[in-house]
Amino acid sequence: MLNAELAELRAHMAENPGAVIEDVARERKVTPRAVLEAMPEMLVQFGPGSEFAAAMAALDQDVPTYLSQLSVIQTHDATDRLAQIKAPTLVLAGEEDILIPVRLSKKLQQAIPGAKWKTVPGGHACLWETPAPFNAAFIDFVRSV
Repeated sequence: MLNAELAELRAHMAENPGAVIEDVARERKVTPRAVLEAMPEMLVQFGPGSEFAAAMAALDQDVPTYLSQLSVIQTHDATDRLAQIKAPTLVLAGEEDILIPVRLSKKLQQAIPGAKWKTVPGGHACLWETPAPFNAAFIDFVRSV
């Protein structure tokens, strides 16, 4: 059921770039919490008492707020300003991230002068999924600057 709804959301976004997908999200109340409630297996890998599971369970984002978030994700583009970043930068990506593909994170790193690049095991929530490699990569970067 939910997979079909998410497929419909993706199709709508593909057909209407930049469109806010209010009709589908409002009708079906597709929010982060709704996705996690419909797919509890996503939390199993973290354990019921994990920080990630607790954060997701506490996430109470209403549909209008989620729609605003989706709109920003679809329409905001600051890539033309990346070359202006002067601060030491690490782009750290989860190797199995399905929300932000690694190739896009790599493009981000390449657009920031002098930015360092690192991947770690895990997906979009790699800081919770695999905290040891994430923390090691972050600490190594901080020590290097």
